[in-house]
Amino acid sequence: MALAVKAFALSFSAILLATRIPADAVVTDPARRLLGIRRAVNRSPQPDCREIRSRSQCSQRQDCRWCRSDVIDDLCFSRAEASRLPSQVSVCN
Repeated sequence: MALAVKAFALSFSAILLATRIPADAVVTDPARRLLGIRRAVNRSPQPDCREIRSRSQCSQRQDCRWCRSDVIDDLCFSRAEASRLPSQVSVCN
C-alpha cells in the first residue's frame, strides 16, 4: 500500500511540474521556433510618446499627439493621455 501511495505522489508531482513548463519551451519544430523569434523581432518596441521631445517626431507617430501649454512644457502624449488633459490647460493636435 505504501508503495502505491509513493508511486501516486511521484506521478502527481511529475504532472504538476509538467504543467508549469512554459508553452514556448516545449516547441520541438525548429520552423515554429524561428517564426516566434521573427515575430518578437518584428515587434521592436517604439519609444513611448512621452520620450519624444520634438514636435516633428511626435507628429510622425499616429498614436501620439503634440500638446502645447502655457502652464507646463509642450510635450508629446499618447492619444489616450492627450484626450484626458484639461482643455483649459493644454491644446493638443
